[in-house]
Amino acid sequence: MEHFIFAYVVIGILGHEAQVSIWRTPVFHFNRSLVLFVAGLVAGLLARQIKRQVEVSLRTVQDRDRAVRIFGQYVSPQIAEKLLHQPVELSGELRNGCVMFLDIRNFSSYAAGERPEAVMAYLNTLFDFMIDVVNEHQGIVNKFLGDGFMAVFGAPIEDADRCAHAVNACLEILDRLDRLNEAGKIHPTRVGIGLHMGEAVTGNVGSTERKEYTIIGDVVNLASRLEQATKEFQARLLISEGGASKSRCGNVRR
Repeated sequence: MEHFIFAYVVIGILGHEAQVSIWRTPVFHFNRSLVLFVAGLVAGLLARQIKRQVEVSLRTVQDRDRAVRIFGQYVSPQIAEKLLHQPVELSGELRNGCVMFLDIRNFSSYAAGERPEAVMAYLNTLFDFMIDVVNEHQGIVNKFLGDGFMAVFGAPIEDADRCAHAVNACLEILDRLDRLNEAGKIHPTRVGIGLHMGEAVTGNVGSTERKEYTIIGDVVNLASRLEQATKEFQARLLISEGGASKSRCGNVRR
């Protein structure tokens, strides 16, 4: 439009002979202005559409990252990532993993004499560093069991050194727990840990409304029994023969 107005003003001040030239007629400049206007309109619409698509893509990425962060507070980030990249109806897969059961000893008697907020603060203090240790050694905490948890190494992400990582995680948890006890930063605490390696079925179980990534098999039952057996043997850590022999293949910290 500005081009047409400018051309109209200029043509108006030209002489008659100059005005008869087709290159300077109002019709020519009107058509040219119309073409420029339509081209600009189309370009604006395309730019607006591209902007919308970019914004949608950015929102999708942001929503996905937010879902991983929120979901990762309830399950491990590894599981959150894996589930976001698989169909909802996961049929399951067979994995060879190393399962850890950890239980805080005499927790019930401690909790009975403390305020609820103190009990939760105590648990969070312990679980905070224990979960970090499991994650640092390529494991994931699969379930919280009130005063303990179940962790697995080698699922859902394959890990050739799963047993070495599991043993090292157990040793580091015990070492850091000893330091906290010695420093008097927590209520005197003992734990029992059972560790066993074997095949397990992993995948989603539940209903159409809610699903949970779970690990099923004898390896889970045996690891749980080993944890219970630590009470009988007055031990803090019991490792099955299979888990111990496999761990020698990795760099186990003693």
